[in-house]
Amino acid sequence: MTMGTNGQAQPRSRRARRDTIMWALGGVLFASAGTTSLMKADARHLVAGSCILLIAAALFVARAIISLRRDDDANSW
Repeated sequence: MTMGTNGQAQPRSRRARRDTIMWALGGVLFASAGTTSLMKADARHLVAGSCILLIAAALFVARAIISLRRDDDANSW
């Protein structure tokens, strides 16, 4: 639920929920791939690649939070 201009709770649109779910699932996939590859990493370049995957996961989760808080009338990026 979002707050409307009159202070009343407004239901989220289907698009806002879909965007949030897609970004969150991307974050989960990148986090699981980064974590499993980090556990098996033995060389420096593999550790760096795992860290890049984990950073991508953090960015996806941040984007999911932004899309969750986004007003439906605002432009999407």
